[in-house]
Amino acid sequence: MAVVGVVYAVKILCKIVVGMIAGSEMLLADGFHNFGDLADVVVIITAMTLARRRPNSRFPLGYMNIESLGSLVIGIMLGVLSLRMFLVAGAGTVALFHVAWAGKILSFVHHTESTLDPSRMPLLIAITLGSTAVSIVMSKFEIRAGKRLGSQLMVDDGKETKSDAWVEGLTFLGIMANFLTHSVAPELIVVAFLGYKLFVTSREVIVPALDTLLLRRIDDAHEEGIWEIARKSGVLNVASVRTMRVGRHMAVINMKLLVPPETTTKEQQEHKYELCRQLIRYLRGLDYLDATYEIRYGYPDEPPFTMDP
Repeated sequence: MAVVGVVYAVKILCKIVVGMIAGSEMLLADGFHNFGDLADVVVIITAMTLARRRPNSRFPLGYMNIESLGSLVIGIMLGVLSLRMFLVAGAGTVALFHVAWAGKILSFVHHTESTLDPSRMPLLIAITLGSTAVSIVMSKFEIRAGKRLGSQLMVDDGKETKSDAWVEGLTFLGIMANFLTHSVAPELIVVAFLGYKLFVTSREVIVPALDTLLLRRIDDAHEEGIWEIARKSGVLNVASVRTMRVGRHMAVINMKLLVPPETTTKEQQEHKYELCRQLIRYLRGLDYLDATYEIRYGYPDEPPFTMDP
């Protein structure tokens, strides 16, 4: 994944520098969009690294929330870049009708006006087509490596990289349309589309990060699966199940199970061991890297615990 991160960083640098030199807002927008891909790589490396670190007395649930804090910062940054693209597309469209205030907005967001200089065309074509080819190769590499290492995170990122190739292909078509029509209108359409894609990426990063930092419970369907496994584990009933996210791919599972009064402590321990094994297999299938299990046992019609003064 470190190699993938370096490739993304080089792509971002090339697109932004060439976009500024050639005066292509589309290439700048595509370069900003790749920040989201670089953020995904950072998140994956962080998750895989921190997952190996054991909890300690100071951090009994581990360090997984560091990943979510970083994701939140990156997501906000991507949202700001998305807003800039929408402003460029909107104000640029209005500027075509020679409206004065539109020029002020474009100046405020440091918009680089397209030069439509034919001499820049070979450089733009080389960057866009080269970047598309790199995305296709990287996508296949990540998907194969993820399957080999058993990392669904890498497989999912590989699929996202494949979709980036389509975006980069669209950027190439937009640049061609600019020069063929001698108009900035095609560029504004592509910039608006890339702004939308960046907004979606920003939301996909921010929402899970907030869910984790606010200690939200896991998805309803996932929690219902835990209920079902507990019900079928041989107990009389399941009194309660509570879940909590810790990091984007770690959870805390707290449950109380009702068993017959004659159940021994040894039988409870054996049941807990087997139940945890089933839950581990279930959660790993849902891309959770780890979980903490707090399982308590009680009896039907058990009187509430009270402490006399």
